[in-house]
Amino acid sequence: MGKQDDFYRTQIRIPADLHRALKEATEESGRSLNAEIVARLNDSFRAEETLERFNVMSVTLDEKLEKVRKEIDQMEKSKSEASEFIEQIKALTNKEVKED
Repeated sequence: MGKQDDFYRTQIRIPADLHRALKEATEESGRSLNAEIVARLNDSFRAEETLERFNVMSVTLDEKLEKVRKEIDQMEKSKSEASEFIEQIKALTNKEVKED
């Protein structure tokens, strides 16, 4: 733990049910009430940071997914055009065979 100068003393008022929940948590974790509150506050900030990173990753994934969707659409269009072209060649080939 850091030096006493690294900490600020403060008083807060919290609802009784929250205080009971914190006391129960201290019994489970083996921490003091102060240490439990500090740990939970730190966890909440880390959770916010993690959520922000996930949001950024989500936007990036959405952008990549949209790009893949466009590529698939283009492939489907190319496939359709190729099928039409093959059918035209078959039709022309059949015409030439019949004319001979």
